[in-house]
Amino acid sequence: MDILAASIIVVVVLFGFGLVGALSARRNLILVFMSIELMLMAVVLGFGFQAVIFEDVFYQLLVLVFLVLGGAEASVGFAVLIVYYRLSGSLDFNIITLCKG
Repeated sequence: MDILAASIIVVVVLFGFGLVGALSARRNLILVFMSIELMLMAVVLGFGFQAVIFEDVFYQLLVLVFLVLGGAEASVGFAVLIVYYRLSGSLDFNIITLCKG
């Protein structure tokens, strides 16, 4: 097995773990948020593998951009979760469906 196939397998497995976590029966918002972050980081890892394999600067820039966007998304997402927890007292996914407005 060459390095490209091995890297694709690693990325698909990590993305699959994130997808299963996001769609799982547990309805905790923190777990769903962390699973979405895992999927994003699997994509970033895939671009990183491509940067190493193909020796292309474009993929290195994509990795940098996605890491910055992932950090910004995580900080804003956790801030929203903290505010939601303070208002409702719970991070249950089922309560959010009741909060239509």
